[in-house]
Amino acid sequence: MARRLGIEILCEGVETEDQLQKLLASHCKYGQGYLFSPPMDLETFDAYVDAHELERK
Repeated sequence: MARRLGIEILCEGVETEDQLQKLLASHCKYGQGYLFSPPMDLETFDAYVDAHELERK
């Protein structure tokens, strides 16, 4: 339904590569969870973004 409405989907709680592959196969482009990073405070997050030259939106 979300795709038909033009809404992007973000999947939370991605912990394994298998889960990620299933989400990608389902055309889910965005995810978050321990597979990518444990939770971090703002200072740590800012340093991570700067170190990886990520775009802030």
